[in-house]
Amino acid sequence: MHELSLAADIVDIALQAAGEARRVTTVYVTLNSGSHLDESRLVDAFEMAAAGTRLAHATLDVAMTAGERGVATVTAIDVDS
Repeated sequence: MHELSLAADIVDIALQAAGEARRVTTVYVTLNSGSHLDESRLVDAFEMAAAGTRLAHATLDVAMTAGERGVATVTAIDVDS
């Protein structure tokens, strides 16, 4: 499941970006429509990868884009300090 590996990377990036914030509430990601990844599988994989972290109850907000380089990009996070 490629989505689980990608979700783990997204969690790592979001945790680094969150710094000392108590928890992350939303992670915004752009997903290349040419990647052929399933958005619902990515969301499920994100929930598994985020379990036990400050992202445990965060929402993954996925925006599909065309023509972007790479598979997925974390564009922003919302935190609860």
